[in-house]
Amino acid sequence: MANDYDFLILGGGGAGRLLVKAMYHKGFMDKYRIALLDKEIKTDDDRTWCFWAKDAEFPELEALISNTWERNVFNNDTYPLAPYKYAHLSSSSLYRDTALMTTYINCDVMRWQVFDDRVEVQTSVGLLTAQKVFNSIQNFSSCTLLQSFVGWRIVHDKSDFNSEAIKMMDFSIEQADTSQFMYVLPFSENVALVEVTRFSDTPIAVSEAEVLLKQYLENANYSILSSESGVIPMCSSLDVVSKKHSKHERVIPIGTAGGATKPTTGYTFVRMWKHAQQIVDALDDGGSIPTLYRKRRFRLYDRLLLDIIQREPAKAKQIFTILFTNVSHPLIFKFLNEETSILEEAIIFRTLPKMLFIKALIRDLL
Repeated sequence: MANDYDFLILGGGGAGRLLVKAMYHKGFMDKYRIALLDKEIKTDDDRTWCFWAKDAEFPELEALISNTWERNVFNNDTYPLAPYKYAHLSSSSLYRDTALMTTYINCDVMRWQVFDDRVEVQTSVGLLTAQKVFNSIQNFSSCTLLQSFVGWRIVHDKSDFNSEAIKMMDFSIEQADTSQFMYVLPFSENVALVEVTRFSDTPIAVSEAEVLLKQYLENANYSILSSESGVIPMCSSLDVVSKKHSKHERVIPIGTAGGATKPTTGYTFVRMWKHAQQIVDALDDGGSIPTLYRKRRFRLYDRLLLDIIQREPAKAKQIFTILFTNVSHPLIFKFLNEETSILEEAIIFRTLPKMLFIKALIRDLL
């Protein structure tokens, strides 16, 4: 029937589009009826996705990457990232890439109901059914710590940017009893994304962020090309504790809804892409679909840092400054990828303020 599908994907952001891409490259569009549902079928460059990777680590994404950098600036010192490169991918490039890969239905999703043999999804254009639903629609109202950001893509009248190095965290701005920093991606010597990011229980107001951006760019003569803003949950409640979904599970969470966002950093893109590939492989093999499971010790590390940031936000600047000035940046990236050994983690932890983390650990255990 016209409204019956094998797979429905709810949400047309990064998670949904990457799953479409993974399904397309696996030949699913020739074997299954698939549709992506969203209230707005996106085409514009509405967000920035960044990640770090080694050369040729994600060949399917290479054509979508607009810029890469091999160095990071912290406190005016430049640090190499090799063997990693920091990569930028605009959302519009992914939207264009996947635009013709599947059926897109422009609609609101009201609710769904799971039956033994199907899922029924009630939408603003009628009732749709599917064998499985992949849901990226988020609800993180329970999260009490948020990463919010407001950024401008600007063009400068002079070649003032170092186009070969990013600034992941510039804490030189006023902290204002919170934890906030500037993030700078130079696309060329005179074009860059300059973004203020805050860790707090409420999102930064656009008006407040714009004051900070103007102060940061105080002596620059620039024009604003575009702007972006967003909110990312920083909470461990989205973590999953099982490695696989039940074979009988018909609604599979993906993206942030499925735990793709690392709570302490907000980075999501690589985990979404890896999960999309794992889902497609499992469907192809007839096996159980993997979750976005994380090892227990990395979940613990994140909980401790989140606890510190929430209770003593000013300490975040101290912790990240110690980390980025005393630990090699490739090792930091490896740690944030959750690929380090316990020995490597010990090297990192011995640089950090021990009492802060011991107190957080005691609170976590109580």
